[in-house]
Amino acid sequence: MRLAALLVLGVGAALSVAETAAAAPSPADKATAQALFDDALQRMSAGKFADACPKLEESERLDAAMGTSFQLARCYEGMGRLASAWAMYIQVADLARASGQASREKAARDAAAALEPRLSYLTVAVEMHPEGLVVRRGDVTVPAPQWGTRIPVDAGTYHFTASAPGRVSWSGEVSVGERGAVTARIPDLAIAPVAPHASVVPAAAAVAPKPPPSDAQRIAGIVTLSVGAAGIVTSGVLGLIAKSNYNAANGECPAAGCTGPGEAATNSARSLGDGATVVFVVGAVAAATGAVVWATAPRATTAPSARLRLCPAGLAFTGEF
Repeated sequence: MRLAALLVLGVGAALSVAETAAAAPSPADKATAQALFDDALQRMSAGKFADACPKLEESERLDAAMGTSFQLARCYEGMGRLASAWAMYIQVADLARASGQASREKAARDAAAALEPRLSYLTVAVEMHPEGLVVRRGDVTVPAPQWGTRIPVDAGTYHFTASAPGRVSWSGEVSVGERGAVTARIPDLAIAPVAPHASVVPAAAAVAPKPPPSDAQRIAGIVTLSVGAAGIVTSGVLGLIAKSNYNAANGECPAAGCTGPGEAATNSARSLGDGATVVFVVGAVAAATGAVVWATAPRATTAPSARLRLCPAGLAFTGEF
């Protein structure tokens, strides 16, 4: 139980009671410490342990003395902080033995023995031990050597936290009653979700939609074909007129020879015939070219259409493109 006494948390500066302190207190500190000690004893006599203990702790800090430590142990006991009182009695007994004060040693050990059956215990049980695990009780870190060991503690509620790199932190509370034995179980910390790293993903090259097939070639083909068709029709009309003139000239051209009007009609008919031939050839070539251009053009969303029609004013070319 000696080791457990040394591990009790919450005793704080009260456990440092060696009279051979490194730095001797100043006269002012000694005077203040004595005044606090006397005031604390009066409050303890009145049962005001909660007021007396802080004064004894401050007196001990200013001028550490075995008598102050013993009275502080008594004050803790009066407050119900049995584990703190028990640990303090053990410490005083060891110091008294080292300094040859047998009576004080016996008084301290007897007081500790009387408290021992009334102590409460707390065990910190760690289920898993991930690297970097830190367990804290309140604001104090619980070192790994204390894990799994039953430690005397004062009755009360204790808040625990546990954390480790890459793990989800945990917190919880346990309540320890008088003469109780409680285990604070630190669960296996869940692995923390990995936050997605922002990464630059090259945008996929936008595939430009294929432009719809252009109607320009088909329109050009239709126009050329229409012009050719118009030429062929025109050549036909010229041919008819030329034939009509030839027929008229025949009446003016007997076997002996053509008269003046007959010769003029004949020349006109020949000119119209030649023109009709030229127009027909040009129209045929244009029509053939237009047909080839139209046939080889990409298909358009809306097929253009065209038509040639006769009207009182002449030939009319209409269509939808």
